Amino acid sequence: MFELRTYTSPDGRLNDLLARFRDDTMRIFKEHGMENVGYFVPVGENKENKLVYWISAPNKEARDKSFKEFLADPDWKKAAAESE
Repeated sequence: MFELRTYTSPDGRLNDLLARFRDDTMRIFKEHGMENVGYFVPVGENKENKLVYWISAPNKEARDKSFKEFLADPDWKKAAAESE
């Protein structure tokens, strides 16, 4: 199963969001069984400060379990709090 997700960051914070994904989120996704497929920032003017990415899991049940564990992960909570 593949999932396309889009984040929109506040003005001036896209680099912070990208750093959080690079330094923490991608690793934590992997630790919880989600595969990082691809991460993209729109080319040209990105007025909405978007980060678009694909992740995958074997099926919806595995994805739901992985996301639940991810959101409860202390490393994720710490990374999110430090970057928001």
